[in-house]
Amino acid sequence: MKVLLIGCGQTGGAIAFELVKTKYVEKLGLYSRTVKSSKALAFDLHNSKVSVLENLEDIEKYNYVVIALSGISDSEREKSFKDSRTSYQVRQDELKYNLGAVAGLIPFLKKLPRKTGIVVVTNPVDEMTN
Repeated sequence: MKVLLIGCGQTGGAIAFELVKTKYVEKLGLYSRTVKSSKALAFDLHNSKVSVLENLEDIEKYNYVVIALSGISDSEREKSFKDSRTSYQVRQDELKYNLGAVAGLIPFLKKLPRKTGIVVVTNPVDEMTN
């Protein structure tokens, strides 16, 4: 199967390291808002299954799309942790950033065949999947 990973941060990286180990994944595409992040992860993976996408024009070639992106900056996340009383509040702070990031993907996701699996790993997962 062919898997596209959107988001090459810590979560995406952990997922990618596991995906390249499985015999079922024949191709792993990496996409991030910054090509630098995708290329850095591809370098770390050092695997012939991995390719870097600079745009999402060929998104329909994948059987699965894993969305593991984060629209919130590290500094904003730290501020949220500091200012919030609960993890629920932190996730709600992330929601406004991550909804915007996922909304930007919608024109590309609409191109996918109906049989394409979409896995959302972006926080807060409940609200994002709804």
